[in-house]
This record gives sequence, C-alpha cells and structure tokens, in this order.
Amino acid sequence: MVAVESGRELSEAVRAIALLDESGRQIPLGELLGERLTVMVFLRHFGCLACSEHVAAWKPRLAEFDRIGVRVVFIGIGQPNQIGDFIAKTGLTGEPAEVYTEPTLTLHTALGLTNSVLSTIGPTAIFNAVRALSHGNLQTSVQGNVLQQGGLIIVGRNLVVELLHRERTLGDFLAITTVLEKVTAVIDRQDGDPH
Repeated sequence: MVAVESGRELSEAVRAIALLDESGRQIPLGELLGERLTVMVFLRHFGCLACSEHVAAWKPRLAEFDRIGVRVVFIGIGQPNQIGDFIAKTGLTGEPAEVYTEPTLTLHTALGLTNSVLSTIGPTAIFNAVRALSHGNLQTSVQGNVLQQGGLIIVGRNLVVELLHRERTLGDFLAITTVLEKVTAVIDRQDGDPH
C-alpha cells in the first residue's frame, strides 16, 4: 500500500519508521525532518554499481545544496555496519550529507518504490548498468534486496512532500538539476528561508 504522495503531509506512521545509523542506533524518520528542507535519496543496496554512480553524480553538488540550506540524506537498504565502507567507497567522508539504512524496506514500501525482477534485469536496467560500468562503477557485492529500486523525496519544513520520484528501473535517477530547480522553487515560495 502506498502511504505517501506528492502534495500531502507525511503521516505520523511514516515519520515513525526507524532508520539506522552506522552504529545501528534507531532514528525515527521524523527526527530528520522539519528543521530544513530535506532531500532524501533512496539507494538500492550499498554494493550496487548504479548507487555508486548516483552518489558520484550527487557528490560535486552537495555543497551547493548545503549552501542554500537543504539537507541531503542518502538512505540505503544494507546493514548498518556496511555504511562506513559505503561512505569511504563513494567519497562521502566529510561531505555535507548523511547516510542511513532501512533494511526492512518498510519506508520503501510506504513510498511505493518499485521492487521487481523486471526493474532489475529488464532491458532499461541492463542499459543503465552498462552505463554505470562505463563510468567506472563496479558491483562490489550484494548488500540488501537486489530487486528493490530507489527513488527521491523532497520534504518541506511543514512535512509536506514537495516531490516524490519512484525509480522504475535500476539507474532511473531524477536529474539533480531538476531536484535543484524544485528546492529553489520551494525556498522561493517560503520567502527564501529553507530553515
């Protein structure tokens, strides 16, 4: 059942879903929201070549989002003890972004994110995997459900979902320029205050 849609406030039930940090500490999703405009990038598993490509695309833009007051959070589906290696592998150490995991897929299900065989090994997914490989990204291991696809959600300070992108296949990322345009529009609508 899809519990989240654009233009609606995140329910208390969704905000109560626990994410895990690198130490395994549970953090309710709602604790990450409300103070700043927040972009949550949902990854597949921490060994995924497409996820490495996705983070590589985000990395040079993270400071720009931080400068305008937008919090960027990456959420994977592996185990908490895999987060540190993922941060090191993707070069996120010291970057203005956070990484958590939610291996039960409860949040992914609430967001209606795709979980299917075809989304992982269909023609578009294979094309996107080859693209990721051609950019030097490698499949290092399987660290979570390989059928689960990612997505992206922008949540305003008022806890309203400003944008929800559900990846249809592996590598079906929303362009970062589109995300930046959307957060800029939200900030402008809030009189320039993302906090």
